[in-house]
Amino acid sequence: MNVTRIGTPYLFVVLGMLALADCTKPYDRPVVEEPPLPMAATFPGFKDFFSDTAPLRVFWTHGMCTHKLTWVENRSTILATALGVKDTPAATPPASPPGRPYTVSRSFNAPGGTVEVSFFVWSPMTTPYKDTLRFDAPPTKDEPPPGGKFPHDRASLNNALKVGLMNDCLTDAVVYSGSNGEPIRVAMREAVCAALGGTLRPPADCELSDARAAGPMVFVTESLGSKFLFDAVRAIWDAAGAKSPTAQGVLAARLAEVQMLYMLANQIPILDQANPVGGFGPTAAGEATAPDRSSLAGFARIISAARREAPEEAAIAVPSGEILKPLTVVGFSDPNDILSYRLLPSGLGVEGARLVNVLVSNDWTYLGLVELPDVAHCGYGQNPHVIGLLVEGYDGPGTMPTGPVAPGGACDR
Repeated sequence: MNVTRIGTPYLFVVLGMLALADCTKPYDRPVVEEPPLPMAATFPGFKDFFSDTAPLRVFWTHGMCTHKLTWVENRSTILATALGVKDTPAATPPASPPGRPYTVSRSFNAPGGTVEVSFFVWSPMTTPYKDTLRFDAPPTKDEPPPGGKFPHDRASLNNALKVGLMNDCLTDAVVYSGSNGEPIRVAMREAVCAALGGTLRPPADCELSDARAAGPMVFVTESLGSKFLFDAVRAIWDAAGAKSPTAQGVLAARLAEVQMLYMLANQIPILDQANPVGGFGPTAAGEATAPDRSSLAGFARIISAARREAPEEAAIAVPSGEILKPLTVVGFSDPNDILSYRLLPSGLGVEGARLVNVLVSNDWTYLGLVELPDVAHCGYGQNPHVIGLLVEGYDGPGTMPTGPVAPGGACDR
């Protein structure tokens, strides 16, 4: 058959039928591994930290691409359902001037325990930079000229990648990596310091003098948000060390409460290329340190130092006799996500944490050729297995928690 003779509508019909005949989700049932061994490692979920004495605190930040309050609402809805919570009120952002970040706090009173989540939305800070690129978008019914000014033909998929992936999403990483990213770095330090129970004195002094032990804490980062978090913790830790041993000791007590880090996509290997990470200076005990090979390695080492400094806080929700059990980092990645990497100790130089990979499929692979790039990268929060594993954890082969199906589309932000 000479396909060049087939009319365009018929060609799409043929291609569509072929795609439907050969579309797969190779990791529809996720694969869990703990490098360097290809073994199915176990790890705890939110429910494993429930107690009668203190709520589980979660600091959750989004990643690249424009995000709005709908991101908080979608995450809250699916998390509440997975936790068995009913009647969650709509998310309401605090009063904040345009262009400023904000934190939305939500409390989920689940059977067996309470989860308090701080959703940090930093996306408004990069909107002005993205507005300068709107000239590159074709006119649409939602954005006629002068918003969309590109007058020439562009294939629909290429346009989606150019306008969405490049001009919207990657702009966030570019802005953050340069001097224009300093306000974002300060805002993230403020949000992290607040989550730890303190108040930031810019640029990086986290005042925690009145903070008290508050119970177990976990971090959830999406995409670029992990880099923001690691840089913020590093800056706060360095500032406390420069201030006084007492200040760093108080900060260590708060960071020792961090039990888990869940990364929904890992971009650290490529993001660290913009500003290679050096050493963090002396630890709380005054030990000399070698340069860290990645921002994740530095984050893990700081948490380890905090646990040595404050073993009582580190013992929260950890079995007796395992006070210094290392931080567990769970990285969710879709192999077809071109913006994500697996967590490998050798590649990231991580020594102070367990690294666990969860391989998932966020969408269908068509004809063995392609998974839609945007869905592959932004579909983690809508993947029922990802949410199920966040809440329930993983108990080994034979078990695979599944959460609810998220509202809206896979790339709702």
